[in-house]
Amino acid sequence: MPTNDRQQTVQRFADELSALRESVGSPSFRKMAETSGCISHTTLHEAASGNRFPSWDTTKQFVLACGADPAPWQERWHAAARQVDPSTEPATPSTSPVASEPVATSAASAGAPPADDTTGTAVSGDRPRHRWWEPTWVPVAIVLVAAIAVAGLFLALSRRSSSASPSTTSFTAAPQVAAGQTGPGQSGGSSSGCVVSKAAASPMSPVTPGDSSTFGADISYPDCATVKVGQKFTKEWRLDNVGSVTWTGRSLSRMGPPQGATDCRTPKRAVVPSTAPGHSAVVSIAVTAPSTARTCYVKFEMLDAQGRRTFPGNRPVYFYVYVVN
Repeated sequence: MPTNDRQQTVQRFADELSALRESVGSPSFRKMAETSGCISHTTLHEAASGNRFPSWDTTKQFVLACGADPAPWQERWHAAARQVDPSTEPATPSTSPVASEPVATSAASAGAPPADDTTGTAVSGDRPRHRWWEPTWVPVAIVLVAAIAVAGLFLALSRRSSSASPSTTSFTAAPQVAAGQTGPGQSGGSSSGCVVSKAAASPMSPVTPGDSSTFGADISYPDCATVKVGQKFTKEWRLDNVGSVTWTGRSLSRMGPPQGATDCRTPKRAVVPSTAPGHSAVVSIAVTAPSTARTCYVKFEMLDAQGRRTFPGNRPVYFYVYVVN
């Protein structure tokens, strides 16, 4: 594969990891390293920087540190790894080497460059790989098994807690595509292997009692659709009013920091049509893709006529597209 294509693959995978981290509140890499317990913050930072392709075990620890399930990410990693290095062999849970490094314990080691992720694939070439059965991996493997067990227990308790307490979530932004409603230029719609991690909703009541909505569908450009660099397109969602309050004067407001040159650019707000209870609103917004290949993950929240967040505890409405050359 040409060097430029390899670099794009590495950068795209780094963007996907960054989007996962952003979806759970952008915890610091030091915090993620503390959560993992068996990988340093410099290695985690390197994985999201796009300078070199991370190993599967680094990727798995990154995903676990974000509280996500690594299983759907394994095939995504394999697909990218095969593009970067066609000789890459599939990794399985029983044979995959542990590539994560111990957490730095001193100021000197904390500032050291992340040069010890030996199973990652550098953009300019590969490094020698350690064998999992070598004695140096044994203590690390023990720590990894313990960390995975603790993470599994934590996720199980979190799921039990969330299922036991009802939430007033209005935007359940699960990726759905209405039949026959794929938008123009989508290269066939969303990828069957597309996984977008979403932060859990919090049990906060809507601003107006009785107000509620559910996510209907991505009418155009579903998750992981592809667009060309510089392309102008229109993103549309369907939102269903399932409460007892008529929506008037509402809008979807873009979340996050000010838009930069490498972001998918949109107006700050999109108008939500007046919608009576039991009816649906189609909301659209114009988007311009950046001039460089990357992943765009843009989130919105609903505001009322007074500019208040109507559903402060809910997941955002979003779009997630790949920008390609």
